[in-house]
Amino acid sequence: MSRVPSSTGPFLGGWHLLLPIVALAAVRDLWAPDEPRYAQIAREAFESGSLLVLHLCGDVYPDKPPLVYWLAGWMGSLFGWNELALRVPSLLATVGTAWVAQRIARRHLGAVAAAWTPTFYLGTAMVVWFGGRLQLDPLLAFFCLAAVDQAWTDGGPDRMRARRLLLAGLFAGLAALCKGPVAWLHVGFALLALRLVPRALRRGTGWGAGAWAGCVMLAVLPVVAWATAASLAEPSLWRPLFLGQHLGRVTSPLAPHIGPPWEHLWQVPGYVLPWTALFALGIAAAIRAWRRARSGTELGDAQERESARGLALALAWFVPVLLVFSIMPPKRELYLLPVYPVAAWFAAWAMAAGLARGSLPGWATWGASVLLGAVGLAAGIVPRLVAELAPLAPAALPAALALVGAAGASCAFLRRGNLARWADALALGLSGAGLAAALLVVPEVDPIKSARTLAQEIALRPERPSEIPCFGVQPEGYRFYAGLPTVRAYASDWIIAPKREGAQFLGLVAERDWVKAPEERRARFRILHRRQVGSRDVLVLGLAP
Repeated sequence: MSRVPSSTGPFLGGWHLLLPIVALAAVRDLWAPDEPRYAQIAREAFESGSLLVLHLCGDVYPDKPPLVYWLAGWMGSLFGWNELALRVPSLLATVGTAWVAQRIARRHLGAVAAAWTPTFYLGTAMVVWFGGRLQLDPLLAFFCLAAVDQAWTDGGPDRMRARRLLLAGLFAGLAALCKGPVAWLHVGFALLALRLVPRALRRGTGWGAGAWAGCVMLAVLPVVAWATAASLAEPSLWRPLFLGQHLGRVTSPLAPHIGPPWEHLWQVPGYVLPWTALFALGIAAAIRAWRRARSGTELGDAQERESARGLALALAWFVPVLLVFSIMPPKRELYLLPVYPVAAWFAAWAMAAGLARGSLPGWATWGASVLLGAVGLAAGIVPRLVAELAPLAPAALPAALALVGAAGASCAFLRRGNLARWADALALGLSGAGLAAALLVVPEVDPIKSARTLAQEIALRPERPSEIPCFGVQPEGYRFYAGLPTVRAYASDWIIAPKREGAQFLGLVAERDWVKAPEERRARFRILHRRQVGSRDVLVLGLAP
């Protein structure tokens, strides 16, 4: 394996960017909307022994396959349901994704681009924020990329190539066991990219029908076997697992996370900051390579041809995924996490090309430095001007200084024409600012973002209801942190629960829903406690005297 000179490679390989990701995972409670739900599902699975049929606050949970809950629950059961332990599978998946992305880049884009790939993957806003959270998507991204790695590896005898395709199918199957059929979309488009690239960039060899059949079987079997077994044990799961949680969500006008078709077009550039300009340069280079291959233009030596093929493969995977997920009505930024390694490849190729030429466009380099400095200044000034943020001003100052200092250092390196150290300065600024924010800002915000404080306050009350209905409030965080018998409430619970519990009645309701309730309903209850949890003011209700 060729070594990259230190003058053109990133500091510590860019792996220092794991520091803020790990720190954020270590210091935070479980934050809504997803983390409390996933933690409680994992906990109920292991504490009840019902690993096949999942439950949430006592109710059957039909929404997602079990692999992430199994892994998180296993870690949580070993370490006392500590938040960091629950997030270990996501952290390992994020490290693994960066490593596999580097492996693919080395094969297709060259040693220098591969060296920078971890920096441009781990250093994106998307991965810093989500890479260490208890989510389904970090593991989904890892298994999808592992499948792509096997499918995009060329060479060797037919038996070895067939074995790699079977491995790709197995990894796709594990990805589907994390989040369902969406995994097949991501891996399927990556396989389709092998046929979409211009003919001049295709490899002559393919796979036999037997290898393809085995790949498809391994991709489908894990999640279908689980869904069948779970549905046999709990017949109410047949419809949601085999229809409602994939086709039903896509076609339903009431599906969660509905958004406009252009939503990903502005989300992706924002989530690859501060490397958006390099990302754009890489996409432009990929389009040029594609056009040259289509026109029959000579692509140069073997390394240049392989780089052109790598860029074309990346483009042929990224664009269809972006289009299809933009067309589908449900939108969420996490849906595209499996193709963020592609964004890192584009940025890494642009960086490698700039190092080879000795320059990058000024708007890309100076623009990134100025943007980082502006964000740092805003982080230092805005909390002092906005009354609601004033308590955070001292905690935010170290992160602001790290960003401003990094911006200044990067500008100094630009003046010397040192592109590698320019990128290093930005990456180190992100790493330092993220670490400072995790250690200083997050502890200030955590009591508001987490359900822990209110759960513990409710647990100290004298009432001991058999169930605590939650109206417009997610019940899982309160059950996870204090063992409260919180349940999701329905309209009838406004009448049924008070009659059942009597003087022991407690209920949780979002204040914005409470003020909309009819006056005659509100007259039957009294507000015992009020606390902000996340973006909502949550009221604790008891019966009126």
